[in-house]
Amino acid sequence: MIRRELLPSGGRMLSNERTQVRLWLEKPSLVAWVIAGHGAIEFARMVVAELEELAPLQGDFVIFNDTQRMPGYDPGFRSILTEWSASKRERLTAIHILTASRMVAMGAAVANMMLGGNVKMYSDRRSFEEQFASAGGAPKQFMSVA
Repeated sequence: MIRRELLPSGGRMLSNERTQVRLWLEKPSLVAWVIAGHGAIEFARMVVAELEELAPLQGDFVIFNDTQRMPGYDPGFRSILTEWSASKRERLTAIHILTASRMVAMGAAVANMMLGGNVKMYSDRRSFEEQFASAGGAPKQFMSVA
C-alpha cells in the first residue's frame, strides 16, 4: 500500500516499504520530484495524479526529476510518465532527469525521442542542481528524500 502525505510546504510525499517519492511546485513554472527506491507502476500512476495537481494550469513549465537513487523500474513506469508528459507537450518545455542507472538513462533516451528532444539527462548531481538553480530552484530540496 502506498501512503500519501501532504507536506507543510505544499508538496506531496508518496511512500511504501521500498520507495519514497516527494513532489513539489518550486515556483509556478517549475515542478520538481525526487524518487528513492524502485519505480513501481503504482507509483507512476500516483506521480501522474500528483503532477496533475501541481503542474500549472496555464503557461509553460519545466520538470526536474532526481532519479539518482532509483536503480530500476517496472515496465509500465516510463510509459505512464511519458504519456502524461506527451499530453502536456505544448506547455512542458523541458524535463531534466538526474540518474545513476543505465536502465533509467536508456528509458529516458526513449522518452526523449517520443517527446521531441526536450529531455535533458544528467549523471552529475552538481550539473543538475546548477541547472535547477538557474531555473529558480533551491537545490537543497533534492536532498530531503533518503
